[in-house]
Amino acid sequence: MMRGWSGRARLWATIVLALAALMICGVASAGDDATVERFNAEVVVTRDGALEFTETLTYYVSDDINGFTRDIDPSFGSGIEDFGVKFVDSGEEFAYNADARNGDSGVFDSVRLSNGLERYYVYLPCRYGSRVTLEYRYTLPGVCARYRDVGVLDFPLLGDGWEMDIDEYSARVSFEQGAAADIDVRINSAGMALDGAATGVRDGAAYFKGVDAGDGNALRVRIMFPSELLPDMAYTEDVDMAETILRQEAELDALTQSNRQHGIIWLCAIVLACVALCVMAQKWWGADPYVELDEYRTGAPLPLEPGVTPAEIRYAAMQMNADQDALAATMLDLVRRGYLRIEGDDEPEYVYDGQMLDGCTEHERYALEWILGMGDGHRVTFKQIKKNSRRNAYASGFSKWTNIVRASAQAHAWYEKRSRAQIYTGVVLIVAFAMLTGVSVWNLSRGSAYETLGLCQVLSAVALLLSGIFALVLSKRTPEGARVAGAWNSVRAWVRGDWNANELPPDSGLLEQLMVYALVLGVSDKLAAKLNELDPSYTQAMLDSSNAMRMFGVDNSMGFAAYGYYCTRAHSCMSMPSGSSGGGGGGGTF
Repeated sequence: MMRGWSGRARLWATIVLALAALMICGVASAGDDATVERFNAEVVVTRDGALEFTETLTYYVSDDINGFTRDIDPSFGSGIEDFGVKFVDSGEEFAYNADARNGDSGVFDSVRLSNGLERYYVYLPCRYGSRVTLEYRYTLPGVCARYRDVGVLDFPLLGDGWEMDIDEYSARVSFEQGAAADIDVRINSAGMALDGAATGVRDGAAYFKGVDAGDGNALRVRIMFPSELLPDMAYTEDVDMAETILRQEAELDALTQSNRQHGIIWLCAIVLACVALCVMAQKWWGADPYVELDEYRTGAPLPLEPGVTPAEIRYAAMQMNADQDALAATMLDLVRRGYLRIEGDDEPEYVYDGQMLDGCTEHERYALEWILGMGDGHRVTFKQIKKNSRRNAYASGFSKWTNIVRASAQAHAWYEKRSRAQIYTGVVLIVAFAMLTGVSVWNLSRGSAYETLGLCQVLSAVALLLSGIFALVLSKRTPEGARVAGAWNSVRAWVRGDWNANELPPDSGLLEQLMVYALVLGVSDKLAAKLNELDPSYTQAMLDSSNAMRMFGVDNSMGFAAYGYYCTRAHSCMSMPSGSSGGGGGGGTF
């Protein structure tokens, strides 16, 4: 008896899709046309509290480009003054040109972006593989704050708007008035790996050095220095602020640490609760009833039952809806049972001679009519199917076919209906996910002290979502469903196990049936390897099948047609005396 988790495939698909969505949402777009190999910033704090920047950037260009951009945030002061650019390699100064366009060189212009940044376009056409060093100069007035006892610079030396990687970053903050006797530096955020030995205070200036910066990362610092270094700046407030600033930062650190601990507690508690809930849900709503089953043995007849098709077996044994493999098995089974035949070597086609379809189910008749309808109604070439598979009508037809299969499989009553408690549990968990997501977004918007708490709540919300979906998709088999699933999963385990193809009874049709059902059980590759023991030419036919599937597109809807064609062509090597290792029937390679 198989006591595995029902709905396992759908659960894993849900988890993968949810994690992929989170990864996509968390990825920032990065420019890949160039990288900054070295970024050196010289920042001078002037006597009136302005910042004078001299930035030297060495770019490595990985594509043909028209130039570079430099985004500057003017919101920390009262604007941007004296912007200039120099091409260090030649010493050329760039000139401002409001009418600059792609292809120009040695000029720059600027535009105010919707986020408030000022973007400077530096026109310098570069070829792939070149290295360019530019020097940017500009002044941001009124950035510092001055109090009676201290001056304060709270500023991102490296902003978060960089769309390219920065391999190495270094900066020095000095003072126009002279070397500072007492400097206190605090790193508020560092989106890079800082070099502890090179970062610090020495010679009356503050130094910073790091690697792997840029691409949305930022370096924001707070520098506190003697108020006397800003003699030409009026007091922001005529009060002593040093002790107040240090106390507020200590309180912020304590709040950040407390929120971090609370976030971890949130995450651990909710994840543990969700795991426990999933275990109980599986026990209550997903555990199949026990059914005594015999293990499938080599040569035994397959557990075929009247009115049950390969596509329905996929639903019963693996709890998965019909897919292209199920359609492959359906078409191959129609060929095996004589309702279809495949003709032609250079341009194979399905041919239907008008036999009565009394022995076919509704979804088999629909598949036959649908596929043949891509031709003249009685025959259709693989090329015609391939051409139609690229159209929206094919997807619509396939969707209709899967719905018919699902309805047919559900009519067998292999699964119990979901209980109200199960549905309510799933809905409550999903509602809790939505509420916690809103709380996490609010916390993430409150500042750095709440970031860890917000991120932990996001992960907790995802755990609630996955648990809710898990509860909703659980399906418990009926005793009959457990019997059918157990029998076919025993066949599946046998194909994967250790058996000898020479022990299969000859001329029984068992191999033909195995080819069909191996597709819906997901073990066709294992079956092909085993059948090599019977006749190596069969494996060659399967290799030809793989090549044909690649020709049509492995994941293309035509793959099933190629599989059915080549398996059918290999039929002649299947009806040979027991123990033979080849020669009988005239099987060949394709």
